[in-house]
Amino acid sequence: MSYNCEKAAEYWGERIKTNDEISSVLSMGKPDYINKAYSKWELNCIFKSLAGLKSGRILDVACGVGRVAIEMANRGFFVTGVDVSQEMLEVCDKNVRAAGITNNLKLIRSDACKIPLEETYDVSICVGLLEHLPNQQRQHVVSELIRLTKTNGIILLVINNNNSFFLQQEKRYEMQEQQKNGYFCGLVNGANLLNIFCKDKFDIEVIGTNFFYSFFRHSLEMICSRYPFDNEDETFDRIFALASELDNMKFDKNYLDDRFVDHYFIKVTKKDIS
Repeated sequence: MSYNCEKAAEYWGERIKTNDEISSVLSMGKPDYINKAYSKWELNCIFKSLAGLKSGRILDVACGVGRVAIEMANRGFFVTGVDVSQEMLEVCDKNVRAAGITNNLKLIRSDACKIPLEETYDVSICVGLLEHLPNQQRQHVVSELIRLTKTNGIILLVINNNNSFFLQQEKRYEMQEQQKNGYFCGLVNGANLLNIFCKDKFDIEVIGTNFFYSFFRHSLEMICSRYPFDNEDETFDRIFALASELDNMKFDKNYLDDRFVDHYFIKVTKKDIS
């Protein structure tokens, strides 16, 4: 599939100009409580993955407005944020300055498939990007993450669920080519993508899934499509806050995950095989 990185950069640049920050990088046009619940789940998965790690160098690929990068810099890490959109980086830079952490965070404009860096990182994070790339570009990004992560380092990924009953109903995931405006979205075959990580060189662990968030979100959207009502009611803030809390608890729900979660949060450790 032909994919134009600069067209994608234009799309994301326009998106940040016309939307609030969190919906620009997460679910555009959705109520705020949906994006806040998702972001909380994702950040909690990152914190869980890095428990015990108090400092180090982090690479945040597709950093957007700094949602993850700023949080990690605030926790004492030195973060390099990479994004293809200059407009996203300008908003991120503004947020970095407002947070007073300019010494802990630097920003680079780059295609994630070919990052102009040689130094390696203790942690490489890539959340919210892979579903917006065709398969070949996804594989290039994962290869870059491997190249830029130190031995014994950690790679953190979010992969959407190509078996999800809910996501399979959404037309946007049926895209066969990049749209004229530069946008692309597709379901990720996680099993195939993770095959890039050779088992003798990497340890792979599922840190979390978002079953409750997914179930509440899609059920609400299905109900609203048939019986319109005010979905901005503060009741939904509490429902999705609860969903985020539940998703960060340990539950044995493998079948439900396979068919109904939107996303898997994956931790990959690069082993020392010398």
